[in-house]
Amino acid sequence: MNKSIPVLLSTLAVAGCMTSYPMWDPPPVETQTPVPNRAGMAVTVEGRVAEIDHDSNSIEVETSGEGAENWVTVELDDETTVFSSAARDESSRGDEGLDLLEEDDTISVSGTRRDDDTILAHEISLVGNEVTTTPKPAAPMFEPRSHVGGTVRSIDTSIGRFVLETDSYGMVAFYCDGDTPVFFNGVIYQIGNLEVGDGVEVTIGATDDGDPATPWVTAILVTRSVSHDGPPPPAKGDVGKVAEPDVKLDTIEIVGAVKRVEKQGFEIEDESGRLRYVTADGYMRTEDCDDERVGSLKAGVSVSVRALEIGDRVVAQKINCVEPRK
Repeated sequence: MNKSIPVLLSTLAVAGCMTSYPMWDPPPVETQTPVPNRAGMAVTVEGRVAEIDHDSNSIEVETSGEGAENWVTVELDDETTVFSSAARDESSRGDEGLDLLEEDDTISVSGTRRDDDTILAHEISLVGNEVTTTPKPAAPMFEPRSHVGGTVRSIDTSIGRFVLETDSYGMVAFYCDGDTPVFFNGVIYQIGNLEVGDGVEVTIGATDDGDPATPWVTAILVTRSVSHDGPPPPAKGDVGKVAEPDVKLDTIEIVGAVKRVEKQGFEIEDESGRLRYVTADGYMRTEDCDDERVGSLKAGVSVSVRALEIGDRVVAQKINCVEPRK
């Protein structure tokens, strides 16, 4: 009995220690974040972006394999991650990821193929593109009265906008007034007479110092007519991607007497006695005047000038003589 008491005490002590001080901690309770339903077969496809639909938050991808071309619709949700390059150093989620993609990009899509053969993308990354963003070309700088030649690729007479495909600057959008003269074979026409495919040379208007060239012209010379010379060469670029310049053109009317005429325009004294300088191409036609061209105007002639005001620049778009010179 005396020998069993220490054994019993030891047994109780060990049991107490095991109860108070466990040899291991219980496993932590795991927390899981709910994920969207992405049931389907896991797939990875590579192909060319054929179309981007921001309304449905999806893209059409042209894939190729085993000599056959295929098309697949890839949809994005809030959890889809889009990487802007193969380096995967910049990314966006959901519909913002579409802004990192452009048509004709080659992409790799990892996601799940659903019963309707569409793919819900988990990740999208550009293939072979190591830059994070596609740099936009700088706006071309034009000097006043310089000339730019090109082929007309788009015309919108409602806003006086037309797009030229040029050799030096690519696709460039210009603005002009409905009365801007269009010269062809010695006859003066208007922008409504231009045709897509016409070869032209435009005269650039004056610009504010330090700012990109204001995309409007004071005269258009047709050097090649589609109607007379046949179809133009095919376009090299995409007219639809030409951004509209952020330029506001304010139209004003000035009535007064011509004080002096120079090569680049003329000075006019308005009815309040204020002197204004008006930029105008010397070949611009005048209405109801003895002198049919701006370059032939004489001092003292009373004129009404419709002009565009950009900063402190005033550029004539239409000139009428109020009292024809005798």
